[in-house]
Amino acid sequence: MNLQEFKDQLITEGIASVEKNETRPERIRGGLIGFEICRQLSSIWDFQEELERRHKEESSLIKQQVPLIEYWEYRTATAQVEYVYERMLVVWSKLGLYEGPLSARAVLRTADIVGVEREINHDR
Repeated sequence: MNLQEFKDQLITEGIASVEKNETRPERIRGGLIGFEICRQLSSIWDFQEELERRHKEESSLIKQQVPLIEYWEYRTATAQVEYVYERMLVVWSKLGLYEGPLSARAVLRTADIVGVEREINHDR
């Protein structure tokens, strides 16, 4: 499995999860938007730049006191970008492209997808 296939699987599973589990319309819209944003991001820098921009915009939305529905749609989209990014960090760390803390949940989910053996033993 390459990076693109891994990211695509996260997005496909994420969209299915939003459609199955989310009940609030603004969070459904936001979740779907967030995963679609991830399709356009390919590098660690793309994700970091997008998340930095989104976090600044979230602060602005709070200061502007926008309607809660609008805020939660935006925040939910950001949360999905964060979700994919955290799991991509696990793979990037294995490739030597990232050194830093990793989410335990992200490590476990990545292992579920790519397989612990393949992740540890590159001979197979």
